[in-house]
Amino acid sequence: MAPMKRPAAASAASTSAAKKRNTGVSKKLSSVAKVLKSAPAFPKSVLAMLGQNLGLSLGPCKEERHEYQERIVQMLGEVINSVESGLQAEIQAAQQKVAAADGEKARREAEAQAADADVLAKTEAVSAGKLVASEKGTAQAQAAEALATAKAAQKAGDASLELAVAKKDKLVSVLSSAFLPLKEGSAESAKEAVAAVTKLGKEFSFDGALLTSLPSALTKPLAERGSFDTLVIDQVEAEIQKYISGYTTQLSEGEAGLQERATQVSTAFAEQAASSETLQAAQVAFKNAQAAQHEAEINQKLKHKELKQFGPEMKQIQSDLREAQESLSELQASALADFKELAERSIHPPEPEPVVEPVVVEVEAPAPAAELPIFSAEVQAQ
Repeated sequence: MAPMKRPAAASAASTSAAKKRNTGVSKKLSSVAKVLKSAPAFPKSVLAMLGQNLGLSLGPCKEERHEYQERIVQMLGEVINSVESGLQAEIQAAQQKVAAADGEKARREAEAQAADADVLAKTEAVSAGKLVASEKGTAQAQAAEALATAKAAQKAGDASLELAVAKKDKLVSVLSSAFLPLKEGSAESAKEAVAAVTKLGKEFSFDGALLTSLPSALTKPLAERGSFDTLVIDQVEAEIQKYISGYTTQLSEGEAGLQERATQVSTAFAEQAASSETLQAAQVAFKNAQAAQHEAEINQKLKHKELKQFGPEMKQIQSDLREAQESLSELQASALADFKELAERSIHPPEPEPVVEPVVVEVEAPAPAAELPIFSAEVQAQ
């Protein structure tokens, strides 16, 4: 039996139904594709893959899709829903900022006021630190001057004693190394020893006659010395001992002053060192105060800038909120609605909605009122 041919009328009807089903599909796919490109939560490569398969997966009716096409549709739904969720999150965040506007403004005002107070305090600290550093500088200069004065007094007071020490040492040295060996006849070099004693006598202004007779007396052997030689030698020795004794007395009497001046120098040095350390600490504190003031001024500018920006920021937040709300409404009314419609599109035409017939309620007319009998005048009289 030959296969039955499909009637031409049936084929035409099928083609017409297919065209009717595909009406507006391209426009809806374009709507979905536009949103697909702007999804921020997915890699560009993933969005490109979904865009390339958009028409092949979402275009056919759900009954005509393969399992793989359904997976693509599901992924498309996740992307579009993520865009919707992102807009909703933006709206919620903006609404929270708007709701917290009064508190945020109060916070910024309080921080600006606190920054002003901090700058004032830091400025006062700088002024105080500058004054302290100046005072410590003056004290350090005075201490340095006091030390210089003490050293000068020490140098002047110790000069005579230092000279006395030097002269006494010289006398003792010549006495022990030259004069006594000559007197005792044990000098190794009588000529040099005599020269040293003679030089010493001239330096200390010994009697000229003694100095003239001294070399002869000292160079004679002990056995050949006469009474005059002995007299000369004894007088020279007495002169030497006199000067030694005088310098010893001078040094003894000047010891107290020597120690006092040394103590004064030591005390002045300690005070100068302490004042230098105090000055250095004050200078460091002053620099730290200046740095703190600078930081406070930077923070003050920042806080006032934040306060000044509050109004423009709130306007921008409100503008962003309106834009996000409009974008969400547009998404829900266009791309999201188009996606849902395409995802659920069926080859079967939608069942017509049942027509609800109006219910007519019949209302019975009220019964006519009963006629009252008419009585004659006679009857009424009765």
